Amino acid sequence: MDSSLLVNALFVLMFTAVLSFLIISRKIRSDEFDAESSRFYWIYFLCALVGWGVLWIKETLGVVSDFRLSVFLYVGVTGILVMAVLSQRERLCCRVVAIVVHLAVGLLAFFISSNLDLLLLASGASMVSYSIISVISFKRAAVENNLGHSIIGFAALLVGIAAPFQIYQVVFRDNFEQGFAILFMATTSGFVLVGIGYLSSVLVRDRQKLTEFALMDPLTGLHNRRGLTLSMDVTLNQASRHDRKVSVIVADIDHFKKINDRHGHDAGDSVLRAFSESLKRESREGDVCARLGGEEFALVLPETDAASASAVAERIRSTVASSQVTFKNQSISITSSFGVATHAGQINLESLFADADMALYKAKSTGRNQVCVNS
Repeated sequence: MDSSLLVNALFVLMFTAVLSFLIISRKIRSDEFDAESSRFYWIYFLCALVGWGVLWIKETLGVVSDFRLSVFLYVGVTGILVMAVLSQRERLCCRVVAIVVHLAVGLLAFFISSNLDLLLLASGASMVSYSIISVISFKRAAVENNLGHSIIGFAALLVGIAAPFQIYQVVFRDNFEQGFAILFMATTSGFVLVGIGYLSSVLVRDRQKLTEFALMDPLTGLHNRRGLTLSMDVTLNQASRHDRKVSVIVADIDHFKKINDRHGHDAGDSVLRAFSESLKRESREGDVCARLGGEEFALVLPETDAASASAVAERIRSTVASSQVTFKNQSISITSSFGVATHAGQINLESLFADADMALYKAKSTGRNQVCVNS
């Protein structure tokens, strides 16, 4: 088979892949993916599209260009990828240093006349830059549990590992063609994997956000009823295995409908957020706060007896009653009622909440703004 046909097929394949990544990345609108990072990825794909197009035309027409310009552009595009990775929550100074270093290394190419030395420069820059990308991406993948970042990390690792082989061909064998072929193939494979990794990371983040929305209350940031039930699995299993106590505090904001009627629903939302913050402040690591619906909340306390749970509820009640919620220059005073229940050993969550609800009903029917324990 004619080798030129294979080369053209490869260029068409890469040009199509780059164009696809560019179009898809432009269409993606993810609130969870850093906007600045997305812009740098888009620029990276755009530069790659132009680069592959120019390279294809050169190969087709047999045009010979200055290799120094190619090295400058290669280092520059690598720097853009570094910026895309660093833009996700890294400090501004790190990004400034990265772009300055890549610009300086790229400009250095214009002071080198030997193609072997230029390839050595590109290989060295590639090894350092892609090693940084790999470390950051794998670390972010572990923190965010995102497969997409792992794919980007693997892509960078592939290009970084190939660099020493390029250097070996240039330094020890004085073989420009072989060194360039390794650089070409590693960069090509790495680019495809970076594109796949970027798109995967966005999709994974969006899916994680959808899952979070299904389990969390968007107004208060607490678990909703479903999220509470799922998060209690481990706690209930441990209580059953070790015969431990689990207490539940169910709380209700007194006369919440009157607050909405008098001050408006936006003020009511502020009250709900303020009350949820009071719950969070009294919760420990391992406790579960949830908004069950409307103005009803719950706080689950593992390994806590009734007396201790009652004391926690009393502290929350006292804090809420003695503070005011400020909304548009209005000071809104609120009170709340609490029901407490404690079970041990083999615990049925519905039964536990039913007992806490009975205590809450007693607190509301006997004057409100108090804590009642279902003993």
